[in-house]
Amino acid sequence: MSPVYESLRLVSEKVKHAADVEAQQSVVDELADIERLWLDSDSQLARQLQQLDSTSRLWGEVEAGMESILEQLKNTQTLLMQPLSDKYNELERELRHCQVCLVYSQKFF
Repeated sequence: MSPVYESLRLVSEKVKHAADVEAQQSVVDELADIERLWLDSDSQLARQLQQLDSTSRLWGEVEAGMESILEQLKNTQTLLMQPLSDKYNELERELRHCQVCLVYSQKFF
Protein backbone atom coordinates (compact mmCIF):
# COMPACT_ATOMS: atom_id res chain seq x y z
CA MET A 1 0.00 0.00 0.00
CA SER A 2 1.04 3.57 -0.51
CA PRO A 3 2.33 5.81 2.27
CA VAL A 4 -0.74 8.03 1.83
CA TYR A 5 -3.10 5.10 2.40
CA GLU A 6 -1.10 3.90 5.41
CA SER A 7 -1.21 7.39 6.89
CA LEU A 8 -4.97 7.53 6.35
CA ARG A 9 -5.38 4.12 7.96
CA LEU A 10 -3.38 5.13 11.03
CA VAL A 11 -5.36 8.35 11.46
CA SER A 12 -8.65 6.47 11.05
CA GLU A 13 -7.57 3.97 13.73
CA LYS A 14 -6.90 6.86 16.15
CA VAL A 15 -10.26 8.46 15.31
CA LYS A 16 -12.03 5.13 15.64
CA HIS A 17 -10.75 4.60 19.19
CA ALA A 18 -11.76 8.11 20.23
CA ALA A 19 -15.27 7.95 18.72
CA ASP A 20 -18.52 6.45 19.92
CA VAL A 21 -19.75 3.09 18.60
CA GLU A 22 -21.76 4.58 15.73
CA ALA A 23 -18.88 6.80 14.60
CA GLN A 24 -16.47 3.87 14.92
CA GLN A 25 -18.56 1.81 12.51
CA SER A 26 -18.72 4.76 10.12
CA VAL A 27 -14.92 5.08 10.18
CA VAL A 28 -14.50 1.33 9.61
CA ASP A 29 -16.96 1.42 6.68
CA GLU A 30 -15.34 4.45 5.08
CA LEU A 31 -11.88 2.94 5.48
CA ALA A 32 -13.10 -0.30 3.86
CA ASP A 33 -14.55 1.73 0.94
CA ILE A 34 -11.29 3.65 0.57
CA GLU A 35 -9.30 0.41 0.64
CA ARG A 36 -11.57 -1.17 -2.00
CA LEU A 37 -11.26 1.90 -4.23
CA TRP A 38 -7.49 1.94 -3.71
CA LEU A 39 -7.15 -1.73 -4.65
CA ASP A 40 -9.40 -1.26 -7.69
CA SER A 41 -7.34 1.74 -8.80
CA ASP A 42 -4.10 -0.15 -8.23
CA SER A 43 -5.38 -3.12 -10.21
CA GLN A 44 -6.55 -0.91 -13.07
CA LEU A 45 -3.21 0.88 -13.12
CA ALA A 46 -1.39 -2.46 -13.31
CA ARG A 47 -3.56 -3.51 -16.30
CA GLN A 48 -2.91 -0.21 -18.03
CA LEU A 49 0.84 -0.54 -17.44
CA GLN A 50 0.75 -4.03 -18.97
CA GLN A 51 -1.18 -2.70 -21.96
CA LEU A 52 1.27 0.19 -22.33
CA ASP A 53 4.20 -2.22 -22.18
CA SER A 54 2.57 -4.43 -24.82
CA THR A 55 1.86 -1.41 -27.03
CA SER A 56 5.44 -0.21 -26.60
CA ARG A 57 6.83 -3.61 -27.65
CA LEU A 58 4.49 -3.71 -30.65
CA TRP A 59 5.53 -0.19 -31.61
CA GLY A 60 9.18 -1.28 -31.54
CA GLU A 61 8.38 -4.20 -33.84
CA VAL A 62 6.51 -1.89 -36.23
CA GLU A 63 9.41 0.56 -36.28
CA ALA A 64 11.85 -2.27 -37.01
CA GLY A 65 9.59 -3.44 -39.85
CA MET A 66 9.38 0.09 -41.21
CA GLU A 67 13.16 0.39 -41.14
CA SER A 68 13.45 -2.88 -43.04
CA ILE A 69 10.95 -1.73 -45.67
CA LEU A 70 12.70 1.62 -45.99
CA GLU A 71 16.01 -0.16 -46.53
CA GLN A 72 14.42 -2.33 -49.24
CA LEU A 73 12.97 0.75 -50.92
CA LYS A 74 16.35 2.48 -50.86
CA ASN A 75 17.98 -0.59 -52.40
CA THR A 76 15.29 -0.73 -55.08
CA GLN A 77 15.71 2.97 -55.81
CA THR A 78 19.47 2.52 -56.13
CA LEU A 79 18.92 -0.39 -58.50
CA LEU A 80 16.43 1.57 -60.60
CA MET A 81 18.76 4.57 -60.84
CA GLN A 82 21.51 2.47 -62.42
CA PRO A 83 21.80 2.65 -66.21
CA LEU A 84 20.27 -0.21 -68.12
CA SER A 85 22.72 -2.90 -69.03
CA ASP A 86 23.85 -3.75 -72.55
CA LYS A 87 21.76 -6.89 -72.26
CA TYR A 88 18.65 -4.74 -72.37
CA ASN A 89 19.80 -3.12 -75.59
CA GLU A 90 20.52 -6.56 -77.07
CA LEU A 91 17.10 -7.81 -76.07
CA GLU A 92 15.47 -4.74 -77.56
CA ARG A 93 17.28 -5.35 -80.90
CA GLU A 94 16.19 -9.00 -80.82
CA LEU A 95 12.59 -7.95 -80.17
CA ARG A 96 12.64 -5.56 -83.14
CA HIS A 97 14.15 -8.27 -85.33
CA CYS A 98 11.41 -10.71 -84.26
CA GLN A 99 8.74 -8.10 -84.94
CA VAL A 100 10.15 -7.47 -88.42
CA CYS A 101 10.32 -11.20 -89.09
CA LEU A 102 6.71 -11.57 -87.94
CA VAL A 103 5.57 -8.79 -90.28
CA TYR A 104 7.40 -10.37 -93.24
CA SER A 105 6.13 -13.84 -92.43
CA GLN A 106 2.54 -12.56 -92.30
CA LYS A 107 2.97 -11.05 -95.79
CA PHE A 108 4.09 -14.33 -97.29
CA PHE A 109 1.67 -16.68 -95.53
